[in-house]
Formats: sequence, C-alpha cells, structure tokens
Amino acid sequence: MRRLVVILICFTSTSVASAAFVTGFESSQGYVGSAAGIGLSGQQGWYTPDVAGSVDGYVYTYADNPYGVPQNPYGGAQFFGGRAMGDDAYARSQHDYNWAAESIVRISYDFCAKFTGTLPAVDNVGSWSMQPSGSVGGPEIYMQSLYTWADTAGGTAIHAGYLIDENPAAPPAFPGPEWQNLPVDHWFRQTVLVNMEYFKIIECTIQDLTIGGPVTVAHPENWHFINYAVAGGTLPTGFRCFTGGTTAGNFLAWDNFSIPEPATIALLLIGFAALRRR
Repeated sequence: MRRLVVILICFTSTSVASAAFVTGFESSQGYVGSAAGIGLSGQQGWYTPDVAGSVDGYVYTYADNPYGVPQNPYGGAQFFGGRAMGDDAYARSQHDYNWAAESIVRISYDFCAKFTGTLPAVDNVGSWSMQPSGSVGGPEIYMQSLYTWADTAGGTAIHAGYLIDENPAAPPAFPGPEWQNLPVDHWFRQTVLVNMEYFKIIECTIQDLTIGGPVTVAHPENWHFINYAVAGGTLPTGFRCFTGGTTAGNFLAWDNFSIPEPATIALLLIGFAALRRR
C-alpha cells in the first residue's frame, strides 16, 4: 500500500499542472465588457485569427445584452459571445495554449446557443477546437467540439458532438443522447478529458446548468484526435471559439473556461486505465 501511494504522488506531481487558463471574462480578470459588447480581440491574449471572413467576438454584460442571453447560474457579470454575420462572416476568437505542457488535460467551459436572425437557421452553429486545425490527412493533430442544429426550422435546439479521427465530418459523433436536442437559451457545462500523449478522448461530460440537471458522464471507446496517426503530425498551439452558418443569426455565448481543471487522483487513474487498455 505504501508503494502504491508513492507511485500516485509521483504521478500527480509530474503529469498534471494546476489550471493554466481560467477565466469568466470578468472585469476583475481584466476584461472590459458592456451591454452593447466590447471586442474580445486584444483582451488578455485573445485575438481574431488571420482567416478570411473572420469577425471578432465581444464581451457582454449579462444585464441588458442585446441578444437576450440569459444569466448563467454559475456566471458573474460578463460573458463572451460570437455571432455569425452572414455572407461568410464568421465569429472567430482564438487564444494560444501550450498543449504539450501536460499529458492529461481536462477542458471545461460553459456555452449557450441562440438564433438571432430570420429563420430557418443554418448549420453549423459553431465549434470549439484546438488550433491549428486542417484537413483530414494533413499534419495538424487536433480535436473539435461541433455544434449543429437539431431544429433548423424553429431554431429551438442544438446538438453538441465531436469530430474525431474515426468520425471526422458532420454529423459529429455523440457520447450519448444527453448531448443531443439541447434547448437554446440554456447554459450547459461541457468537459472533455484528453490524453495528449496518445491524442485520445478519455471522458466527456455534459450538464444543463439552467435547470440544475445532473452531470452525465461518458467514456468513449477509441475516440482519437483527427490526424493522430499521421507521420510527422504537428501539435496544436491554441484553441478557437467559432460561430458559423452562412446566414446571419447563429449566436454562441461562452463563460467559465478552465483548461485544465485542477486534477484529482481519480482523473489520473481514469487516464492511466485508458492507457492500459490501449
């Protein structure tokens, strides 16, 4: 038993760092927002990537925001949101991150979707992705959460899936039915536990924060990052929040980012067990 304890202590001290990127987009964290919105680019390391058609995201106050985004029960006074403007003008907000710093990483954030244009809604709603991303078979190794409409006619619900090497194109893969038919105007907390050595998704969770629902946990089998097996593949160096759709109106709000969350021995054991099963 004493030997096992020593092994676990060594594993926790060398494999996982404390939270490296945490923000709720609050003024106390250096973010400037307003009811009408203040551009996110240039604030606390965020920038608009040099991709044709990219528009900035904005930091809004929950109070009196123009799109009626509801208060996140676990949020503060501000959130960040991106809106598709139509005519291939997509909201892209990016932040650098050293994904090579840890082998086991938990990514956690809250999101809320809306449609703010003229129906029908158009896919894709948006995505969260490691960057740089590229084409299947290319050198870039990355994972991506993809949000698509469950109801384009009414714009009332979305799906929250994953693009993986085993399923690299829409419709995305879903850990379970709890990741589908998510109502708009609800805040959800989504987490994903990944192994950066084997480029593998170990665990996914989803929770409806608006109704105080349970946390649903899934452990997908053999879900790998896109291009994980490509010879000479390159590691991601950042992450991006994206709002898509070829017509104006898709809107994604984000809050409470934590990458990685503080780790526990239980999480490390999950990662270790997944490696043993590989």
